[in-house]
Amino acid sequence: MIRSLLAYAGIAVASHAFAAEPSNPAGDGFKDQCGAAGIDASTLAQLLRNATTIRKFHFELIACLVKKLQAVPEGNGTMWDNALVVYLSDAAEGHHSRCWEWPVVLLGNMGGAIKAGRYLEMPGHGAKHHKHIGNLYTTLLHAAGDKRETFGQPDPILGRDVDQKGPIAELLV
Repeated sequence: MIRSLLAYAGIAVASHAFAAEPSNPAGDGFKDQCGAAGIDASTLAQLLRNATTIRKFHFELIACLVKKLQAVPEGNGTMWDNALVVYLSDAAEGHHSRCWEWPVVLLGNMGGAIKAGRYLEMPGHGAKHHKHIGNLYTTLLHAAGDKRETFGQPDPILGRDVDQKGPIAELLV
């Protein structure tokens, strides 16, 4: 469902790390998200099924929204032509997150200001060219015409050695 929605809508996707998959239940720290006492394989599998069901439901709602926006005339096109839907986790890379990795799905292109129709995987936290959530928000501001270079507080763990300013160039037209 998610892949078909992405193909349907013309999408830009910025992703750092998605939750663990059933074939790799230890995933990106997923076992830690289930509590220090650990969790049995059956319960873990059910948690993954539940997460998939919830994400599918979310994308079905988003697909409905996109169809409604496509039906509203605006200028020489539709409201969808000038829209951007930002879908992201409420807990970054996981429950009790460090907020270093934020999976994000961007649907639409803000009237041509955002490059759409691809998958991007940005370098992880602390790696060269790493971008944080503030860079995403700065990117959206740039796409809307506000050229400020920062949004929010810099990541103190990265320090001054890592450039934390500016938009994510790979997303801007």
